Amino acid sequence: PVIVAASNGVSTFNTLNHSVIGTGLTLTAERDNSGDWDVTSNTFEITSEPANSYRTTSGGNWSAATWERLTGGVWTSTPAPATNTTNNVYIRHAISSGSITPANVIVENNGTLTITASSTISTSLLVKTGGTLQINAALAIGSSGTFTVQSGGW
Repeated sequence: PVIVAASNGVSTFNTLNHSVIGTGLTLTAERDNSGDWDVTSNTFEITSEPANSYRTTSGGNWSAATWERLTGGVWTSTPAPATNTTNNVYIRHAISSGSITPANVIVENNGTLTITASSTISTSLLVKTGGTLQINAALAIGSSGTFTVQSGGW
């Protein structure tokens, strides 16, 4: 257990570090050392994105949308990834693409990727629950690549 005194009803935990990926996690808190949990958080998940991954911060076409790149554990503003990047690309907004050949594309909940020109995803294409993939041109997946649509993905 980690104990931190509250100030005006708020406790801040600056030294917590949880490095195990998981889903359906909760935090529990107790206020009086009685052993019964007084507060339980909503469920949350801990995920891990590889360094140098990209994610959208607004919609538009691939080159005009705004992007962030994960560098040193921090997401920072960056130009659009090269259309042939080998890093993970997380689509969180409505993005249309010309011809692209990235290695790994993840279309997140509420994200939409519209393929408008012949494209190849070399390693993996994942459409998460609530994500949308619209294919208006030829789309190939690499010979040993994977194409996964989760339940509720389009």
